[in-house]
Amino acid sequence: MVVTGILMLGLVGLGARAATGVLVEEARFGVPVGVPAPSATPASTPPTAKAESPQPTAISGPQRRKHADATVVKHKVPDSGPGTYVRASVHGDPAGQAGTVVNFDVQREKGVPVDINAAARTIQSVLNDRRSWRASGKWRFQLVSSSASADLHVYITTPATTDRLCAPLLTRGEVSCQNGDRVVLNARRWVSGADTYGTDITNYRRYLVNHEVGHALGYQHTTCDGKGRSAQIMVQQTKSLDGCRPNPWPFPRA
Repeated sequence: MVVTGILMLGLVGLGARAATGVLVEEARFGVPVGVPAPSATPASTPPTAKAESPQPTAISGPQRRKHADATVVKHKVPDSGPGTYVRASVHGDPAGQAGTVVNFDVQREKGVPVDINAAARTIQSVLNDRRSWRASGKWRFQLVSSSASADLHVYITTPATTDRLCAPLLTRGEVSCQNGDRVVLNARRWVSGADTYGTDITNYRRYLVNHEVGHALGYQHTTCDGKGRSAQIMVQQTKSLDGCRPNPWPFPRA
């Protein structure tokens, strides 16, 4: 897929890049199979990029929600930034013994009020959790501090830069996306969460990471499969729960 002359780079197996001029992305890290229905639904043909549908109301003003981790300095996220980034300098080993190791780095846009090393550790702890994607036995995740050695790049960016990195997806400054080898987390969501999770910022961040990484692994959106049930991880939980209960994990019972 080419967007205004910019090549979207997909991952064909571990660490491989799509050839220059390829218009359709290949599957990232293979197509997952055998995931229990309550947790996630694999895509028969993995999408090239996915984003949640935007909510109609923007989040603005100082951020006042309470949360358990200390990854945010409590200031308003600017609407736009310079499009330059600070990369986390920390690294961490993958958890578990089975599965392909996926190397990822974490960057934040300059001007975003997020402690990048603390955010990277949070993301690593989510992906290393036994309730996350490693429970499938297909993948393990390793935090690296070098972009050159990363298979997947996680960005925390202002709403305007999120829109640019996610194009042609319409994130409208409100939601996050996966686009090629990029997982783009809207800093406004990272800081403030979503109404569906209330004041529970910690679990919203877990959901956000698992949902967008799930797209990179080849999963498409699903819908609530029963009022009062836990939402599958690929439900667009930022937008609505449609009667389901919030759930931040692909394998909540692992």
